[in-house]
Amino acid sequence: MGNLNGKAGTRRSKTGTWAGSLVVLAAILTGCPLPFQFSRQGWSGNASAVDPSTPDVTAGPTLTYTQSAGGSGGLTTGQTVTTSSDTMIELVTETPGAVIYYSTDGSTPDPRSAQTSQFSSGTPITLSIPSPSVSNSSKSLTIKATAIGPNMKPSLVTSATVTLQYPQAAAPVFSVPGGFYSGDQSVTLSSSTSGATIYYTQVNGPGPAPRPVPGQPGTLTYTGPLVLPGPLSTTAGITAIAVKAQLIESASASASYSTIALSQIIAADPTMTSTAINNSDGSVLPVGEVILYNTSSGHYGAMVITNNNSDGNHGILFNFTTYDTAGNVLATGTNVQCRGTYLFDLDAQPNGLEGTGAGMDFWMENVTGTNRAFQPTNGARFVLNGLAP
Repeated sequence: MGNLNGKAGTRRSKTGTWAGSLVVLAAILTGCPLPFQFSRQGWSGNASAVDPSTPDVTAGPTLTYTQSAGGSGGLTTGQTVTTSSDTMIELVTETPGAVIYYSTDGSTPDPRSAQTSQFSSGTPITLSIPSPSVSNSSKSLTIKATAIGPNMKPSLVTSATVTLQYPQAAAPVFSVPGGFYSGDQSVTLSSSTSGATIYYTQVNGPGPAPRPVPGQPGTLTYTGPLVLPGPLSTTAGITAIAVKAQLIESASASASYSTIALSQIIAADPTMTSTAINNSDGSVLPVGEVILYNTSSGHYGAMVITNNNSDGNHGILFNFTTYDTAGNVLATGTNVQCRGTYLFDLDAQPNGLEGTGAGMDFWMENVTGTNRAFQPTNGARFVLNGLAP
C-alpha cells in the first residue's frame, strides 16, 4: 500500500504538472496575463538590446524622432528630449519580425487594452500643437512600448518622453519710431524671424491700434512701407505682430505717429516772431515741444524737439520739415542736431545744415554759462505750438 500510495502520489504530482502546463498554454492561447514576469537579472546591457543570456526574450523598443525643421535622435528607456518643431516618432526593435505595442496615457502597454495601439512602421506618431499661443506653446508625450517577437517572450517596457516647445517669433520693428513728425513718413516693418508674415492694424485718430488677429476684419497683411501723409494733420496708431508656422505669435509692437498740416503752420504766421525763446534758469526746450516757423528764405515748416541737452551743452535734437512755396517738401530731417552756440539752416537740402554763415535760421545762443536761448536769426520767425499729441 505504501508503494501504491507512493505511486499514486507520483501520479498526482504528474497530474499537477500537466495541469500547470495546460494553464500556461491556455493563457498563451487566450491572451490572458502570463503567471510570471521577465527580468534581465545578470544582464548589463540596456533594455533595447538583445540579451545574449536570454535569447527568447524580445529586445525592447527604441524611440527615434525627427523634427520637421531639422534635427533627429534616438531615446532608450528613461530618457527625455525637448524639440522645437513638429516631431515624428518611430519605434524600432532589434528583434526581426517583432510587433511593437505602445500607450501614451501612462498605462503599461497591453495588446488587449483599448489604450494600447500597435505601431506600424512608416506611420510615425506625430507630436504637434494645432493652435499654438503664449499660453499653449508646450506639449509632452510619454510613450511606453513593448515588443513581442515570434515565439518569444515580451520585452521589457521602454518609457521615453518627448516635449515639444515652440519658440516665439520676434516682434516687428518699426523703421521710424513713433512720435510727432512734420512731414510724410514711410514706415517699414520687419522681424528678425526669417520667413515670418507681419500682420498689422491701423487706426487714424487718437487711441492705440488693437492687436492684429490674422483672418479677422481690420487685420491687414504687411506687404510694403506704410506711408503716413504729412502735410495733412493726422494721428495714426499702428500695431503689428509676426507670425510663422510652428512658432508662437510674436509679442505686439505699437507706434503712434502725429503730423501737422501745412495750412495750420501758415495760419500761425501772425504769431511768429524773431524773439529769442529764452530757457531761463538753465532749463531747455521740453521733449515733444512743437515749433512752427517761417525761415529766413520765407519757407514755412514745423519742428518738434526729440532730445534736449544732447551734447551736455544745451544742444537739441529735433525732427523738422520745411516746405517750398508750392507746398512740396524742401528739406526734412529726423533727430538732427544743433549744438550749443551753433547755428542751423532749415532750408538746406536735403536734411538741413548745422554750421555758420549766411542763410542760417536760428542758433543756440550762449546767454550764461548754464543757459542757451533758441535765437532766430536773419529774419526767421518762430512760435511755440505746445506739446505734440
